[in-house]
Amino acid sequence: NYHVEMQKSGYHKWQKTVPIQAGNITWVAYPRLIPQSLTPETTATYPATVASALPSGSAKRYAVLAAADKPIVSVAMLDSEEVTTKEYGLPEALYTRPPEGQLSRFTIAEWTGDEKHLLLQHTYGSEDAVEWVLLDLERPEESVNINQALGISGGMSKLVFTSGNGREIYALIDGSVRVLDLDNQTQSRPLVEDVVDFSLYGDKF
Repeated sequence: NYHVEMQKSGYHKWQKTVPIQAGNITWVAYPRLIPQSLTPETTATYPATVASALPSGSAKRYAVLAAADKPIVSVAMLDSEEVTTKEYGLPEALYTRPPEGQLSRFTIAEWTGDEKHLLLQHTYGSEDAVEWVLLDLERPEESVNINQALGISGGMSKLVFTSGNGREIYALIDGSVRVLDLDNQTQSRPLVEDVVDFSLYGDKF
């Protein structure tokens, strides 16, 4: 057994006992030096209460919707030492504006697997109508109102992405689970009917 240590000024010492065997390569996995003094750094400031917030699957991005009635999403990029934030506004043509005096509420529902798109749920009007918008973070002008694109006027209560780029979606529409294809602008026949809730395991189950 060999005792391995790593030291650097300003950091706690890292150490590990490593067994060495003849004829084998031994890897010292994930040595990490932790600073002796950790100083928090403010990278973004939000209101005391926000309307909606959601981390991406890898937790490398964090989306925040500050006000429920304004579809402006702030995304913090956490995958580098210097954290950056960027705001994305949803084009007005992509959501239905309720009559004067009636409410309009947005919620962040889900990230796509490639972390380049966000699914927003928009509830509006006196009867709480619901529509779903796929916000493209790289090209906001190419965002899609899923209800409009596929001509879905019924109750679409839940959407779940497959693991790809958000162009294929399983949706619960009026009690039936269907597959939505945004590239071809089609929806499948009902896969399962009389459904209250569902979840996706992998891409096909």
